[in-house]
Amino acid sequence: MPLRPQPWLLPLSWLYGAVLRWRNARFDRSSPRRLPVPVLSVGNLSVGGTGKTPLILWLVGRLRAAGLRPGVLARGYGRLAGEELNDEGRLLAARYPDLPQEQDPDRFAAGQRLLAREDCDLLLLDDGFQHRRLHRDIDLCVLDAKAPFASGRLLPAGLLREGPSGLKRATVVVLNSSEPLAEERMLAGESELRPHLREDTPVYRSRLRPSFVRMLPEGRELPASEALAGRRVLLLAGIARPERFVQLVTELGAELVAQHLVGDHRHVPAEDLARWSREAEQAGALLLWTEKDEARHQLGAQSGPARGVLHGEIEFLGPEPDPAAWIAALTGAAAHGS
Repeated sequence: MPLRPQPWLLPLSWLYGAVLRWRNARFDRSSPRRLPVPVLSVGNLSVGGTGKTPLILWLVGRLRAAGLRPGVLARGYGRLAGEELNDEGRLLAARYPDLPQEQDPDRFAAGQRLLAREDCDLLLLDDGFQHRRLHRDIDLCVLDAKAPFASGRLLPAGLLREGPSGLKRATVVVLNSSEPLAEERMLAGESELRPHLREDTPVYRSRLRPSFVRMLPEGRELPASEALAGRRVLLLAGIARPERFVQLVTELGAELVAQHLVGDHRHVPAEDLARWSREAEQAGALLLWTEKDEARHQLGAQSGPARGVLHGEIEFLGPEPDPAAWIAALTGAAAHGS
């Protein structure tokens, strides 16, 4: 279901805010543990749906293209018992099968294990903005361009993990949109942020662009607009803020015959998947889902109606950040200081 604020939970949000302030004050006075390679953290202020995973995919691609060997650390939220990787980890592995990954609530221990077996130049810390026990050299915060501070309320009444004051820790901010926004709206979002940032914090603007639909089981890749325009579609989405996926598919010209929004990190029983597959077949519809759903359920391996996976890419509006230059500056400074 879509994430929605719950105003009746405000007293619990006040308590959460008090604990959060105490926790941040304690971390401000302490020294986090350090790993022997640079760490680039990618996180956000709110719960899910800001484009963090597509940005990590983009970073991995750019860093590898620059000749660097990144690895990825994550908590592993939503993993089933016995699984090595959660949905996001499997998605990364599908794109980059040889990408070193380690998942553990103790990110420092995960980093030690990863570096003991892999020769990585740097580590990406997935969903790390609030994980302050581990030192990071770059703290990148991804925000929704349309509503940078979500509902404006802390959990559980709202969607914020922490308030705007946390942005003082950010060294880079990316304002990302999953829908077309006028430049004026993007600039308004940046203006809203500026009072909460350090003067030297750069802000980049991006959007999540639908790139292609991979048709299954043959694996043909069609431009998203060509694959979906005028086509009957049954949607399956197990992601945060799935209403944006619904809107995106509609804007690409698809005729939605049904939608099943199952919630982020939810495992769907095989009988439900089979029932929805029959529903799509009877309706003469394409059964469409996201890369994350494919990573979780391997729906492409099943028989049934026409099936497709919608792929998206981060596209920067204006100058792109240069993560390889950030790492080069960090490693150069470290070498100069040694």
